[in-house]
Amino acid sequence: MSKVFSELITSEARRLHSEIEKNVTSKKINNISIPHSSIFLNLMPNSFLLIEEDYESSRQLFQDFIFFKNLLNTNKEVVFFPISSNIEMVGKRIEALRQYLHNSSCSLITSLEAINQSIDIFSLDEGFKTLALNGEIERDVLRQWLLKNGYREVSMVIDKGEFTQRTFIFDIFPCTSNEPVRIEFFGDTIESIRIIDIETQLSVRNCDKVIIFSALERISSEDLLNQLSILKKSSLIVASKIREIEISSIEEPIRLYHRQISTDFINANEKGFSGLGIFSNERKSFSEIASFVLSAPTPILFVMQSRAQGERLNDLLQGKDNLLPYVQLDEAGCYNGLRCITNGDLSSGLNLDSIIILSDKEIFGDRLPIKASKRQKLSRILLNLEELKIGDYLVHKDYGIGRFKGLSRQSVGNYECDVIIIEYNNGTLYIPAENIHLIQKHSSSDSQFPVVDTIGSKNWLKRKLKARLGAEEIAQKLTKLYAERSVVKGFQFSEDTVLHREFDDFFNYQITPDQLKATEDILKIMTSPKPMDMLLCGDVGYGKTEVVMRAIFRAVYDKKQVAFLVPTTILAEQHYRTLKARFSGFDVKIDLLSRFRSPSEKAKTLKALSKHEIDIIIGTHSLLRKDISFADLGLLVIDEEQKFGVQQKERLKELRKGVDVITLTATPIPRTLQMSLSGIRDMTIIETPPEDRVAVKTFTSVYNEEIIREAIDRELRRQGQVFYVYNRINQLDEKIEKIKMMIKEIRVAVAHGGMPERDLEKVMLSFMNRQVDVLVCTAIIGAGLDIPSANTIIVDRADLFGLSDLYQLRGRVGRSNVQAYAYLLIPERESISEDAMKRLQAVQDLAYLGAGFRLALKDLEIRGAGNILGAEQSGHIAKVGFDMYMEMIEEAVATIKGEIRYATLNPEIRLLISSYIPEDFIEDVTIRISIYRRLSDCKSLEELRDLKIELIDRFGKLPAVIENLFTLLNIKILARILFIVKVYEDNECFRFYFLNHDLEQYGISEEYFVKVFNVLNGLSKKIKDLRFMKDGFYFKKIKNEKINAIDYCENTLKLIRDSMGL
Repeated sequence: MSKVFSELITSEARRLHSEIEKNVTSKKINNISIPHSSIFLNLMPNSFLLIEEDYESSRQLFQDFIFFKNLLNTNKEVVFFPISSNIEMVGKRIEALRQYLHNSSCSLITSLEAINQSIDIFSLDEGFKTLALNGEIERDVLRQWLLKNGYREVSMVIDKGEFTQRTFIFDIFPCTSNEPVRIEFFGDTIESIRIIDIETQLSVRNCDKVIIFSALERISSEDLLNQLSILKKSSLIVASKIREIEISSIEEPIRLYHRQISTDFINANEKGFSGLGIFSNERKSFSEIASFVLSAPTPILFVMQSRAQGERLNDLLQGKDNLLPYVQLDEAGCYNGLRCITNGDLSSGLNLDSIIILSDKEIFGDRLPIKASKRQKLSRILLNLEELKIGDYLVHKDYGIGRFKGLSRQSVGNYECDVIIIEYNNGTLYIPAENIHLIQKHSSSDSQFPVVDTIGSKNWLKRKLKARLGAEEIAQKLTKLYAERSVVKGFQFSEDTVLHREFDDFFNYQITPDQLKATEDILKIMTSPKPMDMLLCGDVGYGKTEVVMRAIFRAVYDKKQVAFLVPTTILAEQHYRTLKARFSGFDVKIDLLSRFRSPSEKAKTLKALSKHEIDIIIGTHSLLRKDISFADLGLLVIDEEQKFGVQQKERLKELRKGVDVITLTATPIPRTLQMSLSGIRDMTIIETPPEDRVAVKTFTSVYNEEIIREAIDRELRRQGQVFYVYNRINQLDEKIEKIKMMIKEIRVAVAHGGMPERDLEKVMLSFMNRQVDVLVCTAIIGAGLDIPSANTIIVDRADLFGLSDLYQLRGRVGRSNVQAYAYLLIPERESISEDAMKRLQAVQDLAYLGAGFRLALKDLEIRGAGNILGAEQSGHIAKVGFDMYMEMIEEAVATIKGEIRYATLNPEIRLLISSYIPEDFIEDVTIRISIYRRLSDCKSLEELRDLKIELIDRFGKLPAVIENLFTLLNIKILARILFIVKVYEDNECFRFYFLNHDLEQYGISEEYFVKVFNVLNGLSKKIKDLRFMKDGFYFKKIKNEKINAIDYCENTLKLIRDSMGL
């Protein structure tokens, strides 16, 4: 009877345990890989503490341990102790140590760097706080504990390790949790605990308790390993390269050598895969894998990351005779056949005498360096936020450009309200805060300050008219291009098949909703007769490439060729590697055409391209040469078209004819422009930010060589790479010498825009191939590079960079699952400007996106608009502001489309009530202004009601003055519905004035007023003392203490609206 897989998998590990027990003098195991080590650890009779040589190895070992724990059903408990790299990891370290020390059977896996970061384990009980429903804790005690334990007090929680207090409500984002919590008190008793959504800041569900771990470690001078050995007896196991373990109270550790080191050690009897014809570089086709599988003398377990990979493997084995059964991971250990497939995440395969384990890595090649898509949400509220500072330029629709002077409380008689103060050349304008929708922050690509207008001057009207004419001209141009394109017939690609779905499922990460929508948008046009000219927009790392690869597969499946055009050789190399990895399980021929290929290689590629022996060709502008011949080009993908020259763009116009085109851009497109150009310019947007977009750990510091040395040394110790950015070409060599003096035998290269293009590309390619440790460069690396192994960036003289440049530079790191660091170095703080310091602070505090992210985004949006509309539009944008010009474009396009757009009424409401948002209710002025803007933007009573519910959820019971504000805005919305332009209250009555001019502009007919007066006549018995006056009506207040006069006014307007059937 054949043995079950669990016996075959563990046979060698059991032998190793037996050898260890017999061998008293040596506990060294030779040639034991990380997967095999994890099997060995799963069979440990008691708890263990394992120290790997580096963080990545420890992470892989923990992952493999969990895989084999589930396969072998060992039920062995283990925790992972990470590096203290950020506040989340600090909390996880405390959590891991508590579990390890409080559970005698629990084991711990860590790295040498993590265990060397000492922590006072005798203070662990102070490092967490359990908050339970109906539990009691003084609110000030909780606040002080949070501050003492590294939590940052902010006005709105977005990132881990933040909290905010609003009297009886705490919002806390525990550093070990993926969701923040809202804790509401009644006195000092916890009345409710609710999980909140970062995006909406609203409560989504209740919970009974929450454990909050410290975001701050208490450092101990005592070695952590020695502390642990005193408190718990565990077997110590260390990786091969570790030499500096000195522990008095622990016996000689078991040493695991992951490579062949010495014949004197206990041998794990592993065999490699090299030479078996499995690896992609050793085989000519997948049929060789089928031959190996059928002829292998030992059972084989295939471990695929996804079900789709398993299905693809069965397809490649060709024929039902080779079909491999699927077995659930927790049942695979009981399997007693020859071959099967299971799903799981295993770092690599394993070749033993008793069984062969093959992972997707051996079959399909290295995995794509993509982050998992449990993506960090950013608050929708924050992304809509525009922080106003005193002195900022504002644009009022009627009065033009002025300067913001603040938000102020004003008294009108006995009543108060908030007003926005705008200063003009000849006076000051006071705008009620609820009318904030009439103003916008002035933004333009022009670095010059705009000219402040004079109230009453015709200059603003002239500038508006000129800008409007410019908007109409560009709208007509875009519409004409679309009309010309729509009459041409394109190739109609096939609909979905099983193979298409298999390719999609082959992607081992959860596709985001934005990616899915973008894919659907593209495939909808590809499968229609209409030729596609699609703009795909999304920041670096947002997943544009995966969307494009699905479109490419569609083209290749229909026997069409694909050309992938990129602006630089480095990007071509990057895309080539990515596509090779993604298409590894499919018979697709991919080649690269770049200046680094020899003339004979290029000639061979071009010949193969003309004979359709190449499906996908990737290249730079050399792809645009007229002598290049495609056998059957069906799809053209262009990365960052704006970076190509005039002649190259002309050649692109020729290539575009008759083929589908996807243009990629990382520059964001403003939402208003997206909406207005729908139906005129095909575009699809990926807006979901990647995981950890705000988690790059950022430090601002005065220039210090010790900080530089430590930052570089830390990165090199974990086998990473470093960008060192300094924007003065003539001093780069000096910087290189300093770095070489700091760290011996370091590999340093230089890159800047003054170098010959070929030399620059060679340097960048060597850095990409990990032949360089530190790249000393200018801001030339600010965009387009995707190097997952580079996770530290040092920006020297960061004060000289603009905000969006700093944002893009920082985006070069954090491209993998490794914690990334950004160091912004400046001269003595006294010698840099206040504005420069604010820019640096904004980048450092990107966890609170506020002004920093918005300003960087606004600058990039302006560039994005320029890419679509043309650079000549920048003059109009500067004259009226970016947002107003986008509105003009929207209106112009709507007119050309034949859409009817009526003007929106803005009724004037004067009521005898105080209505404002008090500072003690919402302290942060930025959020207060944001709430006013959202109130002002509400178009319906339902929107206002939802916003009211949100404010109660976030901030607690509303004060009377905010209740008044909602009532005032309800009345304003009702007045707008009824075309009432003014609502006045005096001591005796409420007066209502109807619109009496420009009726067509608002879409009103004369019949409307006949109907409204008939309705009012019919309601005269229900509305006390209703009287008509010229252009309106009024009614007297009810003198009844139980009925609030303002509520009576609101209810009366609702009665009129309902009677009108509106």
